[in-house]
Amino acid sequence: MTDNRLPKIDYSKCTGCGLCSGECPMGLFKTVERKQKGAMVLCSNVNPVRPSIAKTCKIACFKCGLCVKNCPEHCISLDTLIPVVDLSKCTSCGTCAEKCPCKVFKIIERDIIV
Repeated sequence: MTDNRLPKIDYSKCTGCGLCSGECPMGLFKTVERKQKGAMVLCSNVNPVRPSIAKTCKIACFKCGLCVKNCPEHCISLDTLIPVVDLSKCTSCGTCAEKCPCKVFKIIERDIIV
């Protein structure tokens, strides 16, 4: 666990089996292939009430929509109260990560799989 109370994966030991994805009660893990590129959201908080989000999470999406508005590829939606990235359209430009005030976006090939 990190200082922000989120799990950190040691990719040198990860085999990609996906057990963590199935076991995590909060749905914090998503299995991606090592060759996958694009943006990923590190948030599972679907609470629409901003003050409650701030109380329960240090890194959580506040549903401001800046990612959706600024994405040049129009591949992000907020339909589920958590930004969802269509990885088939994402070019890893990083605009979502730059514009997100909550810093919940990470670029898979740069920040996740290193």
